[in-house]
Amino acid sequence: MTLAIYFLIGLIIAIYGSYVLKYQRATQYWGRILAGEKSIEKIAEESLLAKGYVDRKLLSSEARGKNGFQEAITPPILANAVFLLLLACISFLVYGIITFSWLYGIITFVGLFFTMQFFTRLYPHHFSDYWKKKLIQSLNLRKAKYENNGYTSKMEAVSYFKTQLENAQHD
Repeated sequence: MTLAIYFLIGLIIAIYGSYVLKYQRATQYWGRILAGEKSIEKIAEESLLAKGYVDRKLLSSEARGKNGFQEAITPPILANAVFLLLLACISFLVYGIITFSWLYGIITFVGLFFTMQFFTRLYPHHFSDYWKKKLIQSLNLRKAKYENNGYTSKMEAVSYFKTQLENAQHD
């Protein structure tokens, strides 16, 4: 493999990585917004806890932590995408060191992260409607999947978070 192809692969990893990191940042942002929207007492008044669909521990402040309801609204595929990004970055570094030299490997690896940061700035802001719509679309797909499989409690919980996300406004 030539150095030019290696750089092209690095560019592809950077574009992919910037998208994944921006998506992750958006889920974190909107998860925090949802956690700040209502207190646990207000959520308890609504149907989820009353119907027993969601465990109180899931909605507690300890479970929400610093990222709010990020885990509830994050698409399941995003965890795999983050793992794939980590694997690609490590493979890029190792291959560069083995094939070219340790200096090229380290320099291109560092350059990969600078390039990733550059491409991250080209995507819409994490609080934009673009990411919010993608999250709502993901929640719709999950709701349909749970409905088809007969998981009523999960469907109700996803529906609740979808409604909350639709009504949420950014800071």
